[in-house]
Amino acid sequence: MFVDVKSPENYKKITKNANKAYEQRGIACISNHFITLKTSNLGGLTKSVYSQGIYRADEIHYYIDGTLYKYNSQGELLD
Repeated sequence: MFVDVKSPENYKKITKNANKAYEQRGIACISNHFITLKTSNLGGLTKSVYSQGIYRADEIHYYIDGTLYKYNSQGELLD
């Protein structure tokens, strides 16, 4: 799988963008280009994406201010 970078316009579109990346056979990488992402919220955001049942990649990534964060389906930060 490849990484598909998505820049949602608001929080409500994070899940939609992640699902689109998965449908295109990619791992979603959500950037903070248009919205403010806080690292303290990433675990909850990750759980929310997976709870919809569409996104089934092994992990989801977030790119915030030059740092890449990788989370598993349980909302846990990976090394």
